[in-house]
Amino acid sequence: MNVEQIVLKSRKAFAQITYVGALTAKADKYARQAQERDKEARMMYRKLTKESSYSEGIFMADIIREGMTADDPRLQ
Repeated sequence: MNVEQIVLKSRKAFAQITYVGALTAKADKYARQAQERDKEARMMYRKLTKESSYSEGIFMADIIREGMTADDPRLQ
């Protein structure tokens, strides 16, 4: 399965998208998979937060909170 995650950081960016539609995910098929992904992601997050190099990184929340732009030297 190919999945993309896109972050819209401005009103201008948000104004450029158009709602096309939605599909309902069948709970009997996807709920278990979602729970397994969530469990694995949480375990990986706990493991990574124990590593010092990980705790010094820049995260999407930092980029948004601090209003970093593409030319910010911290992102290079």
